[in-house]
Parts: sequence; structure tokens; C-alpha cells
Amino acid sequence: MTDYDPEAAIKRKLDDVVGREFDPIDSRIALRKRLVKWFAGAIFAIAAVSLVVYIIESHRLPKELPPQKAKPVVIEIVPSPPR
Repeated sequence: MTDYDPEAAIKRKLDDVVGREFDPIDSRIALRKRLVKWFAGAIFAIAAVSLVVYIIESHRLPKELPPQKAKPVVIEIVPSPPR
């Protein structure tokens, strides 16, 4: 009878897929990549908000139009019939 070690089997499978060596990433390079992504995201967000504001402002009615002239209202008073 053989002893089956599930942890060893999992480790063997991981070693086959990933490999046995670990190449750590330089933290300065990783930080620089993260900062570039954050700055790119912030610039994209500002551009998107600016585009939305531009579209909304360009579709507003102009304020230079004078108000329409009021038409006179004619009221005709009709006397009540005699009682």
C-alpha cells in the first residue's frame, strides 16, 4: 500500500504549471507601473467629465434670445341681463 500525500500532489502539479523558480518583481518598477495606471485613469476620468460637461453646455439654449413680447389680453365685459 502506498501513502498518498495530497499536498505533495498539489505541489507537484503547481511546479509543473508554474515552475520551481520565483522571480520577484522589483518593487520600484511595480510601484512605477501602478502610478502610471493611476495617473492614466485620473487623466481619462477628467477627460470624460470634461466631455460630458462640454456636450451638456453645447446643447443648452443660448441666453442671448430676448424674451417674447407679451400679447395684449382683450377682456370684454358683458352686462348681465335685467331681472
